[in-house]
Amino acid sequence: AAPSADELVVQPRIIEETKQPAATPSPAPAAAPLSVPPTAALSPARPPPSGAGALELPGVGELNENRMRRMLEDWQGRPVERRAYQAVRVAYIANQWVRNNPEDSLSSEIRRTLPRTLREDSDMLWNSSRPTLSVELARAYLQLAFAPRDAGIERRLYEVPPRFEPGGGRKRVQSE
Repeated sequence: AAPSADELVVQPRIIEETKQPAATPSPAPAAAPLSVPPTAALSPARPPPSGAGALELPGVGELNENRMRRMLEDWQGRPVERRAYQAVRVAYIANQWVRNNPEDSLSSEIRRTLPRTLREDSDMLWNSSRPTLSVELARAYLQLAFAPRDAGIERRLYEVPPRFEPGGGRKRVQSE
């Protein structure tokens, strides 16, 4: 029979100091044998993946090739405004996939297409006078470990005026 909730609540104990004679030391309690060796408790549950296999990511779960491909296709199928806000997340996940599966066909496809997509979308938004969304895509591009260095994308981050003042408030525009 399972104990009730009232039986599970541990009542606080008040420990009073009492003087015990120093001549009678109490015997140390015997240590209970460990059911799991200490080295087994510290070892990882699964070895890191080697080769094309599933990848476990926080907030994403198990990521295999089909799920990664579907995630990229879903992301690319959205309007560019929605893609911009998810771009850094997609770049992070793509980095993890390519790092853990370097010889995979999907990894080579990601290395070939994702930097170009991020760059083209960022350029299009920049030329459409939408710098905030363009910078989101530029940040994602710069996060890619496998993307070629691009001074234009790096410069773009500094060309956008800050939206907030360093003190925490919104930037105020002085009217004339």
